[in-house]
Amino acid sequence: MRLNDLQKDILQSLLSNDVLLATVRLIFEQTIEEEKPLVGKDDDDLVLGQKYRAYKEAQKLLNQSFTNLLSYKITQKGNKSFNKGR
Repeated sequence: MRLNDLQKDILQSLLSNDVLLATVRLIFEQTIEEEKPLVGKDDDDLVLGQKYRAYKEAQKLLNQSFTNLLSYKITQKGNKSFNKGR
C-alpha cells in the first residue's frame, strides 16, 4: 500500500507533534492493559501460557507499529521523501 500526498501530510502532522503521538500511543497501551486476559480459576498451565503470550504479542505489535510509524518521519525540512532507513 502506498500513501497518497494527503495521507503523507496528515502523517507528518502526527509525527511532528510529540504530545499527540504520545497520547495516541498511551491510548493503545491502555487498551492492551484493559483487555489483558484474565486468569480463570480453572486455567491450567497451557491456558495461562497462551494468555500470557497473547498479551506479550499485543505489546510487541504495538512497539513494532510505532517503530514503523516513526520511520516515516521526515527529519529534514524541505525534504519531501520519507526516511524509511532502519
